[in-house]
Amino acid sequence: MKNPEREDRLVRSVYSIIRNHKGKVTAKHLETEVGSTHKVRYALTRLMKEGKVKRTRAFRIDGIGYFYEDCNNMENTH
Repeated sequence: MKNPEREDRLVRSVYSIIRNHKGKVTAKHLETEVGSTHKVRYALTRLMKEGKVKRTRAFRIDGIGYFYEDCNNMENTH
């Protein structure tokens, strides 16, 4: 990704998707919303470095799954 404005817009859109879904979203869901696995991974990495998103592991019927949670939403609920 070369354009900083486009990168910021992507990161903001991924963060808003996570916040709008009550703070718990899978990467697969984000990929269907955004459309690109590479872009989703880039945005999630940046959000985790900024401390806005946390990756949590959960047990599911088909095995272990990972969810991305909004850290601000977690602070407000506890």
